[in-house]
Amino acid sequence: MRQFRSMVYPYVVWIAIMIVVPMLMILLYAFTKEGNDVTTFRFTLENFGRFFSDAVFLDVLKRSLIIAIFTTIICVLLGYPIAYAIATGPEKSKMFWILMITLPTWINMLVRTYAWVGILQDDGLFEQLFGAVRHRAFQNDVYHIRRGTGYGL
Repeated sequence: MRQFRSMVYPYVVWIAIMIVVPMLMILLYAFTKEGNDVTTFRFTLENFGRFFSDAVFLDVLKRSLIIAIFTTIICVLLGYPIAYAIATGPEKSKMFWILMITLPTWINMLVRTYAWVGILQDDGLFEQLFGAVRHRAFQNDVYHIRRGTGYGL
């Protein structure tokens, strides 16, 4: 494995540039005033005070936490039984089921996003399948509501 160690360096550089640097910039913006230039930074906690005092920000935080909790519960309720079934299942089918579960992660994020738009939009697949039911859980406007976000996650 030592011979492949040098192959890690480009990935580490990419992570530093594309993930770490932007996160540090967000952190810097959180603690500085608006209108700073590169040479003079005025640090402040005013942004956090505004975040926790503005009802709009608190509502967005509340909705985000509700969606995160809902998604986590669904993933745990689905993930553990599926993982258990794969672990205790026949040896021949294990690789197939692991492939079926990981295959969607290989698809480009943009392609997945547009696929969900096509599924959840007003005349999309979701509406075509459940539109006749007209139950409260299957409203026409599922694309623009919190439930659509939950389905996507």
